[in-house]
Amino acid sequence: MTLKDYDSYIAKHHILPPKTISSYFEEYIKEHGLTKKELVSNSLLDRTYGYQILSGMRKPSRDKILALCLSGKMSFEEIQRALEIGQAGILYPKDPRDAAIILCIHNKMYNLNDINIYLDQNGFPTIK
Repeated sequence: MTLKDYDSYIAKHHILPPKTISSYFEEYIKEHGLTKKELVSNSLLDRTYGYQILSGMRKPSRDKILALCLSGKMSFEEIQRALEIGQAGILYPKDPRDAAIILCIHNKMYNLNDINIYLDQNGFPTIK
């Protein structure tokens, strides 16, 4: 197979390059009429750090991805996809902390302060 064959195969089958976490957030922001400022400020992340994640300059940890997803009020499926793309491990219902976070998501509890209070009251580490 030549490089030209490869390019035509990719074009024919509409295979897209793998997404980055920053491109995933960018698409989400556009689709839902949000701004980067809203996403970062609601995430409780340091402003500079949040913008570096959204621009692709920093690889975020699992909790940072969760914080941004929750601040954007993503659905459970969208959060799982973001964690997959960020190679941070999806939320696993058999893990007690993850189960508590899943419960918050399914009950549309997106405020990070409220989620962190709930996690702390139940003896789990908060989302940093």
